[in-house]
Amino acid sequence: MYEGWCAAVTLLQATDVFRQAISLLIRRQVWSDAVSMLMRFGEVCDKVNARSSESKAYLGAIVVWLHVGDMQQAWHVSELGDLGYF
Repeated sequence: MYEGWCAAVTLLQATDVFRQAISLLIRRQVWSDAVSMLMRFGEVCDKVNARSSESKAYLGAIVVWLHVGDMQQAWHVSELGDLGYF
């Protein structure tokens, strides 16, 4: 039980670190790095089977590229984030 609790706490801390890093990159308008971080976050969520967070990460990457006006990159992200229901 203790090991399961430690794993859950570690996952929550990692999630917070990812979100803080993504937020910082977006505030500084470093778009490609923000998308890169969102994609890595999506991969981590996939490994731990956190489908909702995974979807939000990939959708966030698409929204960042759309905000910048790069439709091709947004489309490329949607193809990479193969979730089956995009």
